[in-house]
Amino acid sequence: MTDIVISAQTATEGEHRSLNFIPGSNFLGILASELYNNTENETQNYDIFHSGKVRFGDAHILYNNQRSFQVPFSWFYPKGGKLTGDEIFMSDFMKSESRTHLIDKGIVLKQARDGYFTSEGIFLSPKKIYTQKSGYDSEQRRSRENAMFGYEALTEGSDWQFAVDIDNVDISNDIINLIKKNLTGEKLLGRSKTAEFGRVVIKFIDSVDVKSSIIIPKHQFLFLYAESRLVFRDKETGQPTYTPAPEDLGMPLGANILWERSQIRTGMYAPWNGKRNSRDEDRVFIEKGSVFTVEVTDAQEYSTEGIVKGVGYYRTEGFGKLLVDPDFLDFDQETGKLILSLKYPPPDDKNEVAAPETILIKWIKQQELKQHSDKDGVLREVDNFIHDYGDKFSNVTKSQWGSVRSRATQAKDADVLMKNLFARPDQDKQTTEGDLYHGVSENQWTEGRDIFEERIKTLMQQKVNVLLFVEKLAARMQKKGGDQ
Repeated sequence: MTDIVISAQTATEGEHRSLNFIPGSNFLGILASELYNNTENETQNYDIFHSGKVRFGDAHILYNNQRSFQVPFSWFYPKGGKLTGDEIFMSDFMKSESRTHLIDKGIVLKQARDGYFTSEGIFLSPKKIYTQKSGYDSEQRRSRENAMFGYEALTEGSDWQFAVDIDNVDISNDIINLIKKNLTGEKLLGRSKTAEFGRVVIKFIDSVDVKSSIIIPKHQFLFLYAESRLVFRDKETGQPTYTPAPEDLGMPLGANILWERSQIRTGMYAPWNGKRNSRDEDRVFIEKGSVFTVEVTDAQEYSTEGIVKGVGYYRTEGFGKLLVDPDFLDFDQETGKLILSLKYPPPDDKNEVAAPETILIKWIKQQELKQHSDKDGVLREVDNFIHDYGDKFSNVTKSQWGSVRSRATQAKDADVLMKNLFARPDQDKQTTEGDLYHGVSENQWTEGRDIFEERIKTLMQQKVNVLLFVEKLAARMQKKGGDQ
């Protein structure tokens, strides 16, 4: 109904960065504000808020009634590209041939970290708005000096979904109905609820049962995807740890975490307790989106009851949720390519505001399409040149190709690059020789220099991006290091 402020930190000054999800502790707090003051039924309060039998999950943005997931950190995509449209790889499971193929094409992979997606591959980013505020001096009846701060908020009008997990065997239907009644309707959550933020409407959707077991084949790799943030403690010291044991993740005996094939990110924050109006102790956690790779050595049917109820600490507040082998981590065993591909929602979707089709917008879109096609054309030219003439440069060293690449990235246009590489003293009264005609390195360039120069001139006439061509060519040849 209104923008909501879900700050990543509990600080009261400076910038307030918003989370991309709504932590389950907010829904626990809503219910506690309705029920906890009822001291006549302490057993009921204990069952709901302290027993661990009722767990309030995080809320994630919805698209077409499908919930979204944080992008897994095991996804990698080409640097400079996008998750939408480009190929996505499970880098830790790529074979050397596939990795070499990418290197030969000058492609460097980058870890995916931000964004959400649905099971159908729709890529989402929750919309946010930033509001600047100032503290108020009630005595002077004006803004307080040196008390500026800002809120980043999740925008109104979006749909979100969360789940409340309840152990039906231990919790009566009367308590379940009480939870539904007091958790639905118009509520307030987040920060600045007494101002213009935090008003939401919560509706009950449906009840579902959860599968209690899976069959694990021997020597099977399992992926454990952190659906929520995870908190673990060392069993001996009681201190927080980022390296849980397999049994901490609900895995059976004989399981082994393959850390070299896992992708983990961590964080820390100090939670705010509204009842005590103070902060709790700092929590160090493993970020949602982290992926554990686990090897199981014994074939068995394995109960996932421990995982369904959550792992680690603070499960009542939405921590500790894992997914076992979700479909969105399936990949081609030969190439390491992800089976799922991502795309943006249609521009008329309510989560994505369509840009007006002005003349300027149309021109910008045309330029983006042209740049994309230009880059593809340049890469094809690079492939063709290496195929046809790569052996002409067998004497050129990696450092010499590195110098050429540096010239291409620093030159302001193709003419400057041509002079820097190919100028002779008798050309245009120039006294400085080009790099390929200068010093002891000239002999290494002799066999292929003229071919290189003529190809660049031809591409200039064809209006091809010569700077990009030379940059990509030099990068490829530098990696080959003269062993064409």
